[in-house]
Amino acid sequence: MSRAPDDVSKLTENTYKNVMEQFNPGLRNLVTLGKNYEKSVTAMTLAGKTYFDAVSKVGEHAIVSPVSRELGVVLMEISDAHRKVFSDLDESFKRFHREIIIELEKKTEMDVKYMNATFKRYQSEHKVKLDSLERSQTELKKLRRKSQGKQSSKYEIKTNEYVETISSRQMDMQKFMADGCREALLEEMRRFCFLADKHCMFSYQISDFHQKAKDTLSMKLPSWQEKCSDITKVPDTVTNMIDELSSTPEQSPHNERNNRNKVGSGVPPPAPPLKAQPSPLVDMFNQEPRFSLTPLSLTPLSDPTADQNSLGDVSMSRSTSQSSGLNVARKARVRTIFPHTAGHNDTLLSFDEGDIISLLIHEEKDGWLYGELEKTQQRGWFPSSYCRPSVISNSNLSTPVRSLSVASLQEQDEEEPVLLPPPDYSDDAPYSPPYSTPSPKSTVSLVNGTANAPFLGGGNPFATVKLRPTVSGAAMPVSLLWAVDVYGRVYSLSTGGGLWEQCHDAHMEFKRVTAAQQCCWGIACDNNIYLNLHASDLPVRYQEETYENQRWNPVDSFSDRLLPSDRWQWSDVTGLQHQPLDGFLLPSDSWEWEGDWHGWTYAIDFPAYYTKDKKWNSCVRRRRLLRYRKYRSMDTWAKIPPQQTTLPDPFSDISCGGWEINEEPRGRLSLWAVSLQGKKDMREMEEGVEGGGERGRDEEE
Repeated sequence: MSRAPDDVSKLTENTYKNVMEQFNPGLRNLVTLGKNYEKSVTAMTLAGKTYFDAVSKVGEHAIVSPVSRELGVVLMEISDAHRKVFSDLDESFKRFHREIIIELEKKTEMDVKYMNATFKRYQSEHKVKLDSLERSQTELKKLRRKSQGKQSSKYEIKTNEYVETISSRQMDMQKFMADGCREALLEEMRRFCFLADKHCMFSYQISDFHQKAKDTLSMKLPSWQEKCSDITKVPDTVTNMIDELSSTPEQSPHNERNNRNKVGSGVPPPAPPLKAQPSPLVDMFNQEPRFSLTPLSLTPLSDPTADQNSLGDVSMSRSTSQSSGLNVARKARVRTIFPHTAGHNDTLLSFDEGDIISLLIHEEKDGWLYGELEKTQQRGWFPSSYCRPSVISNSNLSTPVRSLSVASLQEQDEEEPVLLPPPDYSDDAPYSPPYSTPSPKSTVSLVNGTANAPFLGGGNPFATVKLRPTVSGAAMPVSLLWAVDVYGRVYSLSTGGGLWEQCHDAHMEFKRVTAAQQCCWGIACDNNIYLNLHASDLPVRYQEETYENQRWNPVDSFSDRLLPSDRWQWSDVTGLQHQPLDGFLLPSDSWEWEGDWHGWTYAIDFPAYYTKDKKWNSCVRRRRLLRYRKYRSMDTWAKIPPQQTTLPDPFSDISCGGWEINEEPRGRLSLWAVSLQGKKDMREMEEGVEGGGERGRDEEE
């Protein structure tokens, strides 16, 4: 026999051995691992439900609070949403157990017996045919040796008969080997297709679960974030109650016993008639202006361009609405820098250097302040020049600062430029190195326009939580602030801190930029729109789908030959819209196909209910073909091709908005543009997918 039949026979045996020795044991391993996978997911869903049950209970406690009622409702809604997600995940893995684990376990046991029997039958038939062929070849050799004698014509007929027999048996042997090899390969492919099809269905289920989870959470996420985006928002009833409480200094029973200056009516004694004398050592600090304590603020006055972090924890807000609403009763404190002796005057306060005094009356009267010494709970009047505002940093104690009065602060608000809060919207406060030299600036950062005290050991652990601003509903892990200078260069600034960075991949000058979510749009000097999409762990993908329709006929079986006029060969799910495969094109060079198109479903006629199983009366069938395209131009400026070839009226300004502008459902973004002639254009697309769906609208300004 030639070498090719031996190779075919070897391929057949290796295929059977691969199924029996590799595939079937692999299925057993998959069953074991799948059960472990299912147990771990079940444990995770149970733990998740337990956790969010606890979150719901915390929300129930928050509902009782007069200021946190809405946050309690938010916590309970978040808990319900996540528990629904976990319930859907549990249902998905029940189907995973029913459709994959049980099926694999059942088919593995049956397939082991079937493949062993099939392989043995192939080997036995192959051996019988091979032995018969070898016997015929042996008999032919003997006959030819005998025919070499004197009577060669006697054996000529028998020799020809043996030659024909051997030729017939060789052809039969080759056909048997070819059929056996084809059957073995089909058996192997059939098993791998079964496994792949099961996991494709599971992938569809998981994809559907994630889509439902995304819809469930993203639907209410903007309203949740809106409720917790501003900690200064306090109900009016609570604000009014606190305003009434904070209108007069609060007196405690302990202070009533220890305060020698307290009178029965609760009114502080009058200020000394003489003007307070400045400290003899105050000239040591003439390099810095004196400060003036006013009802508005005890904050040091620095240069108008200084950071707004100069607000200390002793500063008072302009109104109750600008504070947290819970710290109104906290009194401003000062630290003494010189000792003071009251003498025989009971209305004055004696103290040592470095003592802390809580101010009970913030208004300075002829150089006198009224307060309570914290270490003795004694109250009295004392000179304002003997103290400085109490700040967190010790380096600030030795440097005199000045504060703003009501008039001066209002005047500055009108004349000086607006100071923006630092670009830090992350949950973690940035690292701040210790100061080596005294500085009059405080280290308190502004969050949402409100001064918050820095986190001290043993203090409120939630005092320095920086809230993310609500940007198009959902906040991103890292946000970028985009800007373009007068030279057309584009810069970005991370909200997590840092410096402005120039975008070096912008190969031309830009006129305008606008940003939303994780993308930035810009108008370049060529009057075209460009997009810079920030790279993330989740790719930007878009699904294209079409349906192939066929009808059965007795000649060609299923084909498109007898399709009536109401059905295209390639169509959408309704069958009425023509969608050929070659009609799907990439919207721009920034996209790429992830793969090629990648079963049939049967019904009695168009349109009807389709099933996966082919029945005796199935006359039509259709196949759903899917293909994904992925956006590849990440972290670079990609040109967006306009709908028309030329722009007779170029754009002069753009702005990116979303559903909050045109009341579109969540998941769509709108790019607005104004042309040089005053026309307004709008381009709509799916959020995160440029070119996924567009429509234009022009309006005269």
